[in-house]
Amino acid sequence: MYSMGKSKWVRWHDVSRVDPKKEGFIVAYLKVRDKNGNLKIDGKGNPKLKKWPLILRQNKNEEKGHYLQRRSAFHGIMSDLFNQNKGDTDPPTSDSRI
Repeated sequence: MYSMGKSKWVRWHDVSRVDPKKEGFIVAYLKVRDKNGNLKIDGKGNPKLKKWPLILRQNKNEEKGHYLQRRSAFHGIMSDLFNQNKGDTDPPTSDSRI
């Protein structure tokens, strides 16, 4: 689930790629869908993509050592989740209304 003003569920089929920027910061590229769940297409026939930055910040009472350890594992965990859950083909429409 991601939140940019409103919360929205994201399926792994809709994550196009996950790019590391620096330790504790990655950018996920999400495929954009309309209200009916159909993929939006750009002028070249490719799905439109939306950037979603994921930033890992230190919690208020968290020790510095624990935060650094969590930050170093962040990209590995997200990449593994993406690779395990990514499907081979895109479903034609969203199943969020089912």
